[in-house]
Amino acid sequence: MSNHLSFQKLLVAVDFSPASCAAIQQAVWVAKKTGATLTLVHVLPNIRKSMHSASIDAKLDLLYGEGSVFHREVLSAAELRLQQLADKVAHPDLVVKHKVLLGEPLAEICRLTQVGEYDLVLAGAHAMTVWQELFVGSTAKKLIHTCPAPVWIVRPEHVGQPAAILTATDFSPVCRRAIDVASSLSQVAKVPLHMLHVVDSMDVPEDILSKVPEGKSLRDEINQAAKKRFDEFVATLGAQGDIRPHLTWGTPWKEINRVANQLQIDLLVVGSIGRSGIAGMLMGNTAERLLACCRSSLLTVKPANFLCPIPLGETVTEITSQAAFIE
Repeated sequence: MSNHLSFQKLLVAVDFSPASCAAIQQAVWVAKKTGATLTLVHVLPNIRKSMHSASIDAKLDLLYGEGSVFHREVLSAAELRLQQLADKVAHPDLVVKHKVLLGEPLAEICRLTQVGEYDLVLAGAHAMTVWQELFVGSTAKKLIHTCPAPVWIVRPEHVGQPAAILTATDFSPVCRRAIDVASSLSQVAKVPLHMLHVVDSMDVPEDILSKVPEGKSLRDEINQAAKKRFDEFVATLGAQGDIRPHLTWGTPWKEINRVANQLQIDLLVVGSIGRSGIAGMLMGNTAERLLACCRSSLLTVKPANFLCPIPLGETVTEITSQAAFIE
């Protein structure tokens, strides 16, 4: 198991909301711990939606002219706002870049992640109405489904160095990847790593009924078998630091959420399982349910063979220049 953070290129999705500002602060913490470069990206989904904030001359140009004045004004305004955010976090040991892109936010972020080879994407968690969640969904939820890099959804109340980290495992390869990330973060933050396994059918030996001693319950036998399997799994990790295993029964997402709340977890790290034969789709909705109900920040890790369902197409169009702040 790796004992250091390997994140070197961080991408932060910015929509200028308080939630995205929290994501920037979290990315700054990671960058300072790893020496990673930090890129802030804002995607303009429909440039005409910015008409309300444009000047009179720009509006007239859009309505009656070629629209070049309007486009320059809107893009310059977005770049200026990103520049101001970058200035706020400028530090001698921190490299900050910024980009403004034009297109559908989810698609452009996923494409930029692949083209720029970013190894961690951060975004803020927005509170949504039931109607929005049901019919529209959130960019955060869509990112954990489609983005090829690990995605850290930051909740404003859990910004900065985490005081408690929880990871959950079903012993699958992707969960090992998630544990690797969680272990590295816990060592950098110098905090314990809580590791949870929720007992499921895979923990039940085929011949369990014939092995239940007289006076013992079937649940006791299953629990003993699950604990043995869990202990053996933890031993194979070669994990360093303070590992604190937890074994529970129940519905995985409900138990993960319960334990996270009980332990006052700042960061929850989980794996997203790829369904064979369907590129980029996720099997199950544990991560999605946790995003909706868990009060902790959520970091999701994809399988090694994950394929992003959004095609690269043409190279991502960068509307503005980059700005590096190195003092």
